[in-house]
Amino acid sequence: MKKFYVNDVPETHTVSRWLKENTDWVNLMKTMRSRTQYPKVMAFTIDNFDTAALNNSILEATKLYGDHGWMAADGKSSQYTGFSLVYNPNQLDNLDPHASTLGTPKNVVDEFFWNRTENHTILKNSYFDGYGFNTPTPASEYGELGNFLKRSLRTRIRSRLSTLHGKHYDGNRKDTRGWHKDEPIFENLRINIPITTNEHYLFEIENYPPTHLDTGWAYTWNTYIPHRVFSNTADQSLRTHLVLGFSPWWDYLPEENAWIQNEFYGIKHPFDMMVDGDIFQGLHLDINKQVL
Repeated sequence: MKKFYVNDVPETHTVSRWLKENTDWVNLMKTMRSRTQYPKVMAFTIDNFDTAALNNSILEATKLYGDHGWMAADGKSSQYTGFSLVYNPNQLDNLDPHASTLGTPKNVVDEFFWNRTENHTILKNSYFDGYGFNTPTPASEYGELGNFLKRSLRTRIRSRLSTLHGKHYDGNRKDTRGWHKDEPIFENLRINIPITTNEHYLFEIENYPPTHLDTGWAYTWNTYIPHRVFSNTADQSLRTHLVLGFSPWWDYLPEENAWIQNEFYGIKHPFDMMVDGDIFQGLHLDINKQVL
């Protein structure tokens, strides 16, 4: 298994780009197939999932560590807030660790479509250096939230507690707000877990009708496809989700500040890893839960 030290990554590269250029990772992404055709959005039941206890822990952590608005060059958002579950101690933006995965002041709000890096002359330790965000924040270790996140089996990378504020609904932007895409799932496999929500909050994937993500399940899909979340009306309630990102094929070694290929590298598709419990303990694919 190959090992790469972060200190060897040049400033012109993110960690993942460096790994791609020095391994067969890209070719494996192109050729790896899952063992079966999964639903467009995969829904998983969650063992011992106490939504109320988790929400109370999140509210307490928010009081301690803050509710941070999405950061952009045109200011902080009051509609999209939360706190980071991991941070990069060397992040160039010098943000509060609990705000570090919620945007960057170098990009305007419409420049967060994946890999919009033209405003960054240095990519290592920038907002777009997803593998740089691998150190747990204090909030991520707090109370019941911390206990729940201990179920993680792979290195957690860019992750956050995400809150939408429906009271800031803007009808003029309801068809355009929030569209983006994220890294390929082989690079960052995301698990989305609703904590509080209602039917006004919708999730949409390109070329599919909007739908609602219910509490009580964890969801995974190909986040490299453009998607968004939004409120379809003005509403005083909050939509709070855990958005967890994981490196499926690379494990971080904090004592060496290095990344090493794990036993799944080039062997198992990330979706198969999810179903087999190799990413997060206690999740079980529910084939009867139809999202799309």
